[in-house]
Amino acid sequence: MKINQVSDDYVKAIQIGDIVKIRMGLMDGLDVNGTSPNGMPLLGLLQTNKEEVARLLLESGANPDQRKDGQSILSWACQASYIDLVKVLLEFNADPEIDDGDPMCKALGAETEEDTIKIMDLLFTYGAEFNRIYTFSDGFEGTLFMRAIEEGKKEVIKFLLDQEIDFHFVNKEGKSALSLAKDKEMKDVVMALKQKGVTLGSTSNK
Repeated sequence: MKINQVSDDYVKAIQIGDIVKIRMGLMDGLDVNGTSPNGMPLLGLLQTNKEEVARLLLESGANPDQRKDGQSILSWACQASYIDLVKVLLEFNADPEIDDGDPMCKALGAETEEDTIKIMDLLFTYGAEFNRIYTFSDGFEGTLFMRAIEEGKKEVIKFLLDQEIDFHFVNKEGKSALSLAKDKEMKDVVMALKQKGVTLGSTSNK
């Protein structure tokens, strides 16, 4: 018989990464898509040993698109820089485009630019779209590259410049990557974009 609400013992086991206890729970019918007593999905309880515990739960049928505090587990992992968890979620078919591409937006808020780049690379590999306009939580609309310029994330900008992406998009305010780079006085970015044939009048918007 499946257990919809998980007992505190199993909640604790998941939090501390007690694989033996979790396996015992699975043998007893632990519902991997159930919740803790306070309504938290099991994948949202991970605190230590995240990759191994997540893999065990996912192999046992956990939904990789579970939600935590109103967002997908994947988005939560991206923002929290849980790179190993991001990887295993994607391996088990978590939707990289869930909530209109929210995981990629959250990746820009990872703890370091190095983490952002690693997470973006994973999301790209598993099919996330990058040639598009995103709407970020603060209302900013633009491509990932435009957002990186807006936030001054120099290493992320360098990473994206090396990708085969379209730099010609224009948002609803008429801003493009090139105009934003000019506004921010990022002369090296302006030069790089011009070398790619980007002009202030060019657009890829459909």
